Order: sequence, then C-alpha cells, then structure tokens
Amino acid sequence: MKRALHHSTTGLLISAVLSLALVTVAQAAPATNDAAVTSAVANALKINRVPVKTTPSLALVGADSFIKFNPKCASGKGGCTFGKVNSKEVMYIFGDSHAEQWLPPLVSAFGAKYKIIIAFRYECQPAEVDVQSTPGQPSNAGCATWRANTIQTIVRAKPKVIVVAESTFRRKTTDGAVMSTATWSTGLLSVLTQLKSSGAKMVLIGDNPAFQVEPSACLAQNINNVQNCTRNPTTQPAEYQTLSVAEANAASVSGVGFIDTTKWFCKVTTSQTSCPALINEMLPYFDWSHVTLTYSLYLTAVLKTAVTNNLKQRPRQDLNLQPSS
Repeated sequence: MKRALHHSTTGLLISAVLSLALVTVAQAAPATNDAAVTSAVANALKINRVPVKTTPSLALVGADSFIKFNPKCASGKGGCTFGKVNSKEVMYIFGDSHAEQWLPPLVSAFGAKYKIIIAFRYECQPAEVDVQSTPGQPSNAGCATWRANTIQTIVRAKPKVIVVAESTFRRKTTDGAVMSTATWSTGLLSVLTQLKSSGAKMVLIGDNPAFQVEPSACLAQNINNVQNCTRNPTTQPAEYQTLSVAEANAASVSGVGFIDTTKWFCKVTTSQTSCPALINEMLPYFDWSHVTLTYSLYLTAVLKTAVTNNLKQRPRQDLNLQPSS
C-alpha cells in the first residue's frame, strides 16, 4: 500500500511516515553515486525495446509526481514543513514546481538534521522576470507580490540553508519573445543577492532538460524503437531549451553553489547531449519537464552529495554583482 507524507507537528512522526513512503513508493534502490547514474544513462542509450515492466508504468506515469508525496502541500503555494520540525537548523526550499519536484529526495537526504520548509508556487519562478503565462498552466498573475513577500519571509527567518530551484522551460517575455539568457540571469541574480542577505548557505539546483513531446507518449508509440524517443535538448526549438546557462551564470556571480543536473538525465559529450526517455527501467519524466517521484527518489544520494559539497564551498566576498552577457 502506498502512502503519501502528510504535514505533521512532530519530527518523529514525519520521519516514520517518510521512511514508509520511501519504501513503498520507490521501486529502485537509490543510486549510490554519480558514476552509477551516468552508467545507467549510458546503458539506456543501448536498449531498443521498452521493458515489460517500467517504474512507473506507462499507463500510470502521469500520477507519479511530487503531488503523490504530499497531497496537502500540493495546493500550489507551499509553506509546508518536513523533517526534524523541532530543529533550530532550518532549510528553506524556494521556487516553483521544479522546486517541489526535488522536495522528496531533499527531505529524505536532510530531514533527519533540518527543519525543512518549502515555499513554492506553481508558475512562479524565483527569477525576477515577467514571463508570459504558459498555455494550459495556472496563471502567473501575482507572482511578483508572492515572490517579494516570500523572500522577505525567508530572509527574516535566517535559515541555515536555502535551496533554490525553478523551471526555465518554455519561458517567454510578455510580448511572446523567447527569453534571453542575459535577461533571466539578471533577474535571478537579483533574487539570489536578496536571499544571501539572510546569511544562509545557498545552493541552486539547475533546471533539468525538458522535452518537446512527453517521453512516455513517445515510448508508447515506439515500444520496439526506444531510441526514437532519445532527444538532444540543444537541437530543440529555442522555447523548449532550458535556461540553465543563465542559472549557472547568476549562481557564479553571486557566489551561490550550483548543481548541473543534466548528467543525471543525459549523456553529455563534447559533441552531443543525448537524453533517453527511459533510464534503468524507470520513466524519469511524468510530463515534458517534471521529474517523476520514482526517479527523484532514485537520485536521493547523488543530490545529497551535490548539495553537501556545494554548501562546503566558501562564499565569495566583495563580488561585482553584474551578470555576464
């Protein structure tokens, strides 16, 4: 029986329920290190047929999301608390749905130490940029006010750690133009600088690659030709390419740790980036860009290592806070 983690007032209860949730939701043991993940990705590029059983199944992949991890916290505005709720050491997770998708492995990795609070809102990326509403998604009206108020709340709370993540997929300016790297970098830099005034250690989880067509839908049509669904994100139309370069730049200029997630989803060489639709018999995406709950939990250990290593880095001082073009 699968159970979702619900909001609780005691760290003990949350830890117990979380342990059960991880056992019953995750079908594959978490990868032990980056090498294991990159090996799984490389092997994924060699298979031709969809296995008889995938996790989740092609039929149920749409339900295998972070919402299943905690339905009460899925209303769209966050504010839920996890982990060691009585701890004086607080970790804030800030962003949109691409921050929420990393909540399950972050709670698994750090819940025994930190009181973890997630502050998110769908379609409201941390970057201080006005974007066109994405068709078929909730309106982003009110994002600027929500963002400003949330930043103030986080700064006043003076957390130990702040983890930022966001979707940069299909981001356009209000006049319909594809968002530029420079504009996004400038908007994100502003927010990272504001958050740094809290005194917290910070890390930015770079956006994962996205697809122009849902990978699971492609697989359903290519049962015996899995590689027909492998994509090189750099060759997709501009609006389907993420702005992870802009994120990396803003993080570098502001002295915030940055995690490039691409290697967990794609094989990257000097000449090619290949992103399979199926990895280690797991479906990594439940739609075009969001990570399945199954695959996010598979990445628990590597995410923990990446966050920990970035938090160990000494913050840069006396920065010239200007993004590169």
